[in-house]
Amino acid sequence: MIVGAYDDTTIENDLATFDAQVGLPTCTTANGCFKKHKMSSSVKADSGWAMETSLDVEWAHAIAPKAKILLVEATTPSGDNLLKAVDYAGKQTSASAISMSWGGGEFPEETSMDSHFISKSGAPFFASSGDNGTGASWPASSPNVIAVGGTSLSLNADGRLKKQIAWSGSGGGVSAYETEPSFQADYSIPKAGGMRAIPDVSYDADPASGFPV
Repeated sequence: MIVGAYDDTTIENDLATFDAQVGLPTCTTANGCFKKHKMSSSVKADSGWAMETSLDVEWAHAIAPKAKILLVEATTPSGDNLLKAVDYAGKQTSASAISMSWGGGEFPEETSMDSHFISKSGAPFFASSGDNGTGASWPASSPNVIAVGGTSLSLNADGRLKKQIAWSGSGGGVSAYETEPSFQADYSIPKAGGMRAIPDVSYDADPASGFPV
């Protein structure tokens, strides 16, 4: 499941173009692979969010070609509306993973919102660790969320991996409000100081070495 904001009006056509280009099986509403749920009938379109949605949907399908995809579109990218969409996704008993490719600055009240990221099916939540380099972001900083950072790859002339480093356009750091969860405590993370550190995992995200959309 993918949670975003605004309506991507061409997502199914875009996905079909992507699938044909890279040789993936079709994923459509008609064959039951893809479904879009608008949190409001008045959801407007937005080109910036549409690009993010295309990236998320297309590569979710590339990573798991046989998985069904539910796209949940929040009415706006406000915190309240995004959490309503998160809650809708979290109630779906068929969920196996819930992706939230968005985030913002931390705030003192965030710890009271951690329960939003516990799904009925037990599916894990994933969130971007940020876009602006150093510094923790929310909801990635929630201990109930797997924070996903970005890397940049350098390849040899034959296409083999030469080097992988943190991408400057990603984010990460130590939370100012969330305490260190038990699954991190055994790793003695430098500078964590008993607080939640992000990201948990990272993957190629630099447009220079990243993915077609």
